[in-house]
Amino acid sequence: SAGTYFVANKPAVYPEVDMRAILTQVEAQWRPGDVIVVPAFLTYPWANDSLTPWRLVLGGPDQWPQGFRVVSTDPRVLFPVAWTGNDAQLEGLHHHFSRVWYVGYTAEAWSPRWFPAKWSGVPMRNYTSGGLEAAGWRVAWFGVHATNCYATPMTYQPTKALDPFL
Repeated sequence: SAGTYFVANKPAVYPEVDMRAILTQVEAQWRPGDVIVVPAFLTYPWANDSLTPWRLVLGGPDQWPQGFRVVSTDPRVLFPVAWTGNDAQLEGLHHHFSRVWYVGYTAEAWSPRWFPAKWSGVPMRNYTSGGLEAAGWRVAWFGVHATNCYATPMTYQPTKALDPFL
């Protein structure tokens, strides 16, 4: 059929995200107490580039739309448990780490055809970045960038709205 021909001869082309350049730049600024947090959307490119050790999980209680997910086995790198929604593991990060390197993506990584050119380089919000902010993490400075992605260092700065005991 025409559909089979198209799929067989037109492989999917995904926008490039230079995760290797991000990791190299983050490692150059690494200090004890740092952790890298990668949002769900970038876990597959991270694993595909074999940047740090990971394993594949099929099915499970935290079902991803693909029916599988990758899990980081490197204690320096955190992948989300949930594809969408609240990720409980972000809540207690401040007990174990003093700085988070949040790895994010820009509009071009999401869909280069969907966003107008004026959005070039604009960071995309997602459940992970929102979860970090809700847990008290704040951007310390812009950080580093590479093709269609970036890494922002964040420090824990709880507010009274987030922590009733302050």
